[in-house]
Amino acid sequence: MKGDISLPDLGLSQEDRNLLLDKVNIVFHAAATVRFNEPLHVAVNVNTKSTLRVIELWNELKHPISFVPVSTAFSNANLHEIEEKFYATSLKPSEVIDMCDKFDETSINQIEKKILKTYPNTYTFSKNLAEQIVASKCKDLPVAIVRPSVIGASLEEPCPGWIQNISAVTGTFLLIGKGFATAVRGRRDTNLDVVPVDFVVDMIICTAWHVTLHRDHEVKVYNCTSNAYPFKFGPMADAMVKCSILNDTLWYPGCSSVANRYIYNVLSVIPLVLPAFVIDIFLRLRGSKPITSQK
Repeated sequence: MKGDISLPDLGLSQEDRNLLLDKVNIVFHAAATVRFNEPLHVAVNVNTKSTLRVIELWNELKHPISFVPVSTAFSNANLHEIEEKFYATSLKPSEVIDMCDKFDETSINQIEKKILKTYPNTYTFSKNLAEQIVASKCKDLPVAIVRPSVIGASLEEPCPGWIQNISAVTGTFLLIGKGFATAVRGRRDTNLDVVPVDFVVDMIICTAWHVTLHRDHEVKVYNCTSNAYPFKFGPMADAMVKCSILNDTLWYPGCSSVANRYIYNVLSVIPLVLPAFVIDIFLRLRGSKPITSQK
């Protein structure tokens, strides 16, 4: 079934839409753009307006049971402590949507920082707007929001270590395990709020079940994080190095955590560049064309 959350009516054909309205009872809305540097008008369209479109679809279902939009624990990253409740922005979602619809891309980009204010990026801001829309339009309905933090590989299901993509923290640890990342800028005792993907899926399913049986006037919010039992970057990186398979590695796995930017630049470059120059010396001695010196 083809669809696109950035398009009106979710990009569904009328035939497909009718099929969904007739057969679907429970809706999970997890589609989003997770690029932090997405232009504001794109993030608002994909993350905020799409939520409106999914709500419209859910309201038209013949036999709706429950609706669970998936947000992010960082939708209020500008706050020190984030409770399981909704937080309003200085601009209403409808006002931001109107600006993005009426103004051209250049104008939006020029005022983006003023709109975001204390929000670090368009991703967190647009997800917060989506939450506010759900809170205002889904009262007295079997609806609840789940806010996962950083999603990592599975703990048990479908098998330990399973992951569908290698973005975010998964990509970082893959680079460490393959010997590409020999240094990371940061501290070993930094908390990583990572949750196994199977934990997140279980919570989303349980939320759909719970709101079906226990309907409240206000939309509930459930944070899904590891804050109570946080991971530390250092031990996580050490475990990745210890468990890495040495086949197809660029360099023997090992990773230093460095807070100083200049030291980090040295440690991250030398282990990769120095061997290349040594190889070039041997190539020159053999009369072969060097690799790194090619223009």
